[in-house]
Amino acid sequence: MNQISIVLPYGGDIPPYTPPKMGTIDHLPMEAHAKWHELQRLAENEKAINWALTEERRNAFAAREQEERNLYFLRNADKAPAEDSQTIKEVQHRLAHFDAEIARIDAALVRPTTHLPSLFAKLEKWVRGQVAKGNSFQVAPPVSSPLKKGEIQADAVERIRQRIRHLREDLKTVKAAPIPSEMAKRLAREQIEARAKAARPDVLELVETGGKVKWPTSANLHMIRLRDDAASVVVPQVDVVGLLAWISGDALIAGIEREIDDMADDQNALTPQEQKTRKAEILADILAFEREEEAIIETTGTAIVRRLDADPRAILGVAIVEENDVEADL
Repeated sequence: MNQISIVLPYGGDIPPYTPPKMGTIDHLPMEAHAKWHELQRLAENEKAINWALTEERRNAFAAREQEERNLYFLRNADKAPAEDSQTIKEVQHRLAHFDAEIARIDAALVRPTTHLPSLFAKLEKWVRGQVAKGNSFQVAPPVSSPLKKGEIQADAVERIRQRIRHLREDLKTVKAAPIPSEMAKRLAREQIEARAKAARPDVLELVETGGKVKWPTSANLHMIRLRDDAASVVVPQVDVVGLLAWISGDALIAGIEREIDDMADDQNALTPQEQKTRKAEILADILAFEREEEAIIETTGTAIVRRLDADPRAILGVAIVEENDVEADL
């Protein structure tokens, strides 16, 4: 990092100035800072509440164990009180009280939370990852009200989330789409022709000196065991497939094409360019819906829980200026 040294006119100098290191939030637009700090505050509050509940449960459980021991000693004492005595009833009452306390705390701990600590950690990791890739941020365009007439926020969020789920299924289908049969046939033909060309026998020595035909070989890796140690050796073998492609390339191509016809699914096939375009369209639609979802959630405070897998761009209200592998971090 650059240092700036200032020399005073009457001798002496000011210690070198080192610009402060940028924190995670400093890479975001100013408009996103308030959102970042609010999410950070809520995450810290949730961690503090969960810690306090856990400590409260530990204390209640310890107290309950003590009461159980008290009840055991009372019942096994030389002069044990009757089961319906006031002493036994008081201990049983305290046991019931601690049971109720533990149940109340457990309900508070297991209820669906905003999982904001995990969400905030994910946002921080994502921003760092984008900065490391050389991406920069800008404020995303504002989102108009996504509520339909007469629709409440919770219903709108569920409608949007259902749409996002459907789009993600579409994305899986696009990613798994096969290539068209004609493209597969062209690629197969190119591979067979290249294999035939590489496997062409060398008869030059035979023609010039009556020597041997040099057959094409391919390297095959074999494992051998010497006593207790295993080792691998490369054993050259005649390229039988290549020779077959050289001798009967047309017949081999025809056979491969029949196999392609049997397995092809041209109705759902996409070329690589079509797949790339369709994928980009779906991802853009998903992000647009996620921005609408976040816009509604913001109006409800913490009443609606954010999804842990929500797009950080939607939550922070930012867009990426240079999108280098953004999807890989989502």
